[in-house]
Amino acid sequence: MYFRLLSEAIIALNHKQSTKDEFISLCNSQYSDNQCELDKIDEFHRRYSKEYAIRWYTRDSFLFRILNNALRTQSIDVLYKLGFFITDLHHQLKDLHRKQLNVLSLPSVVYRGQFMNKDEFDYRIKNNIGGFLSINSFFSTSTKRDVAPMFTGNSSSTDVNIESIVFEIKIEIEKCRQPFADIRSLSYMEEEDEILFSVATVFRVESVGRSDVEGVWLVRLIMNGEEDEELLILSKNIKDEIGELDNLNTFCALLMKMGELGKAEEYCLMLIKDTPGDSSSMARYYSNLSMIYNEQMDYDKGLYYAKKALQTGTLDFLLLATVYTNMGHSYAYQNNAKAAISCLHEAIKIQQNILHSDNLKLIPAYVNLSLAYEKEKQFPEAIEYLQTVIDMLRQSSLIDHPALAMAYTHLGFIHETQRKYEVALTYFNKCLNIQQRTLPSQHYHLAYTYIQLGLVYIKQSNYAEAYNACQLALKIVDTSSEYPYVVMLMYILGQYHFHNDNVVDAIVWFEKALSIKRHSSFYNNELFLQIYRSLSVLYFGQKVWKKALDHNEKAIAIAITYGHHDLPLFYITSTMCYGALGDFESAFKYSKLATNIAHKILPPDHPHIQMAEEQKFNFGIFYRKKLENESRKFMH
Repeated sequence: MYFRLLSEAIIALNHKQSTKDEFISLCNSQYSDNQCELDKIDEFHRRYSKEYAIRWYTRDSFLFRILNNALRTQSIDVLYKLGFFITDLHHQLKDLHRKQLNVLSLPSVVYRGQFMNKDEFDYRIKNNIGGFLSINSFFSTSTKRDVAPMFTGNSSSTDVNIESIVFEIKIEIEKCRQPFADIRSLSYMEEEDEILFSVATVFRVESVGRSDVEGVWLVRLIMNGEEDEELLILSKNIKDEIGELDNLNTFCALLMKMGELGKAEEYCLMLIKDTPGDSSSMARYYSNLSMIYNEQMDYDKGLYYAKKALQTGTLDFLLLATVYTNMGHSYAYQNNAKAAISCLHEAIKIQQNILHSDNLKLIPAYVNLSLAYEKEKQFPEAIEYLQTVIDMLRQSSLIDHPALAMAYTHLGFIHETQRKYEVALTYFNKCLNIQQRTLPSQHYHLAYTYIQLGLVYIKQSNYAEAYNACQLALKIVDTSSEYPYVVMLMYILGQYHFHNDNVVDAIVWFEKALSIKRHSSFYNNELFLQIYRSLSVLYFGQKVWKKALDHNEKAIAIAITYGHHDLPLFYITSTMCYGALGDFESAFKYSKLATNIAHKILPPDHPHIQMAEEQKFNFGIFYRKKLENESRKFMH
């Protein structure tokens, strides 16, 4: 679904000459040591025009290879630079399709032979009979059945991970939505009988079996305009949310939906740079950038650009409500719940004056208002707003909507905070089920949900399941990135190794977590406190007293900000570190702090009170002896 939307956006964009020039530069760089291809690149640069799109696509050259590699890997930058050509090729196929449809010259059955990775074949085709197959490239076929096996190796491949496949594709011509055409008249290879389908064409898988003749897989597909209705509805809702896919701003919004946050930020900043500062569109661009930074968990920047959007003074009412929602999101994660609630009620007030009460545009404000009440530990209010979201989506029959997954996530957070871990796991798994059906397999939301599951498992002391959840997240997450959720992942891995007595590995993961650039609005929280605390315990066990003390002091600095219930234990640890270092004055000082705080915040029979009292007594003796010894030395 997302690749279809991406291809639609690229085809709808107004492509500038500068992007074509950037593509030529890319080609020259990539083929700098290949004079033959450099000559073709120069020819393309000088002579290409849109009526030659098919001819250039069918020519054995740099263009075919770069395009298909970019489509296969979904390289956003290359596809953007190639947008002019993708658009020309699609429209030329569309024109040719229309002409051939009028003269009834389109074929009803075509064939294609190819190799395919076994896992991909099993997942997308063999185990998907009756389902849909979307082709994320331009798709070349032939009307001649005997040509197809030539491209499969006739099952001669010895690689057990590769399957040889012949596709037999039945076409119900008048029902087709995507263009395809016989391209012989415009092809560089005029003698080839080629039928080319445009990018992101959808087929239904009818049957899969072994061919008795060639010994390859025979896959029967049908193209009749049918598509997955649930995904079509979801696709429509995304378009309704972000707008028509015909400009760079909605292209950025789509990239954000796809989970391509870095690219969304890059193109949004490019758009702002290329737009006059007094443009009426600037507020919308700032608003989008605010959402991107909030998704990156950089809430300071998210708030900054939301305020910049407000400062433009060129906002319509719906955009104003969106900006207030963005501000509420930022404030909530900065633990400024009162400011968040104020902004979000303002957003809802504006929207309710314009929109019907069941309009889905209200949902982001409701979800974020729930988050703000959750931060205030006003859980009934938080749950009420989430239930409103769930009811709205169910009434609209949107059982796979991303907002429903988000509502389940926040219900998971609420029950996790209340230490109802089994209920939290239920909601996180409900969220995961939706995400697995609707998101790209490498989407960071999937990784984030795996991490949330891992965090709950850690709190249940179920370290094996936490580790398994992390392994799934690691298939998605780039651990060299600086997003805060990577810190969460490293924390879980550290805890897993800590509780399996793998001291060295635990220290490595915790230290990696600390080495990541800390977003200021993410820093003072429970997660970093636990990382510092865990490192302190590990170094203490290794008798590396100074490091144990340093990390424990950092844990104390965070714990003080919200009166953490383990604060007396942290002071006891510092007491013991100072004692091991021979600094009995500091040890005695911290033992007194531990005792005073323990009596204030803990029940009278809590073991930490007795521990603190014992430390105070023992180090009081050591400190007094030290003073006596120093006094004797002074006297002598």
